[in-house]
Amino acid sequence: MANAAQWRIRTWFPDLDERACERLRIFQLELIRVHQIISLISANTSEFADRLHFADSILGCRLILPQILKEKEIWDLGSGGGFPGVIMAILRPDLRVLCIDTDEKKTEFIKNTAKRLELDNLTARKSRVEDIEKGSISCAMERGLGSVERNLGFGTEPFSLNCLFFHFKGLEWEKEILIQPKVISTWNISVLGHYNLPTGDETPKYQAPDVKTIVLTKKIK
Repeated sequence: MANAAQWRIRTWFPDLDERACERLRIFQLELIRVHQIISLISANTSEFADRLHFADSILGCRLILPQILKEKEIWDLGSGGGFPGVIMAILRPDLRVLCIDTDEKKTEFIKNTAKRLELDNLTARKSRVEDIEKGSISCAMERGLGSVERNLGFGTEPFSLNCLFFHFKGLEWEKEILIQPKVISTWNISVLGHYNLPTGDETPKYQAPDVKTIVLTKKIK
């Protein structure tokens, strides 16, 4: 399975430095290897993980990075197999990235990955978002954790005032919000930007570009 996995990151992102490319490749190989033992990514996506997980995370993180230049830490809530947390840690080694997940096997995988990649800025712990200490989170992101409204409904206590919370979504993200008064009054919701996933050989030529969205929510009260 590992040998069948595509790797086109250097082609799609020629501006990445050599060390980042090396770390991304090692991460991919470890991900595919361990995924055969424990489920780390969605079923049937390992062969094209370079496009569906790596490229998606790189492009999304590149939209986020200019917004968090002054931040020293970002939380990846529901990090799963490490997307986008591990990618963010690779792209910005001076930023502390804390990955949170309820599955201890996945958080252990991320810890081992941090050691393997020599990323001192990457750590992980098993926890529910609701159980995180009050006011601990001033900057966060999530990819595949749940709907925007659900993620903002965890309760406001873990998030500090003016917390920036970035959500990796598709074009139809607005359908995830039912306009609950509590959410609308507590969070400001906006679109940070859009990006297209790179086209791979497996993508039908008639298929429209796979457009993704980064939704930015800011805690206002």
